[in-house]
Amino acid sequence: MIDEGDPIFTRPWLIPILIRDLLKFENQLPYFLLHLILNLSGGNGDIKLEPDPLPILALKAIDLVFPRRAEILNKFGSWHGKHLLDLFHLSLLPTDQVIICIDLEEYHPSDQSIQGVTQLRPSGIKFRPRKCDSFLDINFRNCVLEIPSVTINDFTSTVLVNCVALEHCEEKRSKYFTDYVSFMNCLINQPRDVTFLCSEGIITRFSQDDQYVADLFNTLGKNVAFNIRECYLSKIFREVESYYSSNWATMRRTYFSSPWSFISVLSASILLVLTMPSSPSHDTHLHSILYRLQAGMMELHLEQRLGPCYTGFLLQP
Repeated sequence: MIDEGDPIFTRPWLIPILIRDLLKFENQLPYFLLHLILNLSGGNGDIKLEPDPLPILALKAIDLVFPRRAEILNKFGSWHGKHLLDLFHLSLLPTDQVIICIDLEEYHPSDQSIQGVTQLRPSGIKFRPRKCDSFLDINFRNCVLEIPSVTINDFTSTVLVNCVALEHCEEKRSKYFTDYVSFMNCLINQPRDVTFLCSEGIITRFSQDDQYVADLFNTLGKNVAFNIRECYLSKIFREVESYYSSNWATMRRTYFSSPWSFISVLSASILLVLTMPSSPSHDTHLHSILYRLQAGMMELHLEQRLGPCYTGFLLQP
């Protein structure tokens, strides 16, 4: 029976703190002991009314802080693992994890990590939030890096830290959280990278401030052992690196990353055309285009320095 006077239920703000403590690596109790405590707690009669086994009950409790679809939770009804953190870690893995591990043998990227958001955007790579059950399920296609939305708060910070610790305490355990943290560490080099990911909906507006998010991923990413060739995101690293190194991406970064560079290239092309023999009327037309480009460059420069109001005043004929 539930005691309505229990402070856990009279003070809802305690529930997230309690769930965080239950998932900390140093607080884990063996699963068989939790099952024994449940059976000895005098709740056997209640269990008949509530058919959910212990793993489902545990995941439903965590669901109060980290809600997910019921279909995901129901998959773990017959689970028999080591402890609650082990259960939650498994429940967060991508659904196609087995296929990913098999496909890793086909990809052999270099040991160089990918660039940050600030470097990838001028190359033509776009960032979009992806709708899926696990925030670890990242995809890259058609120059779009699809990353599931995630809220970086006290709870998710605890989950990331403790799941990474769990993975490094067992040699044969999959390193999904380690790979995810390392990937995000590559993308986020400074708070403005977080600002852009927030604007795209990848890091939600309910997260901590940009500096906190950047420091979290940078600290975790620098303190874990990470092998690009063996991670579940090996294919993503390879494809992003391949695109970033392509001639087209290099040209976009060099000549089309800003209006100034584009106008400069266009002006140089027109000057090159002007040096070629042509008719007087054609020359006049090209000179007119070049003059307009120069005026546009001056207006853009003044607008950046003084603002649009002063620009219109200064450029009046």
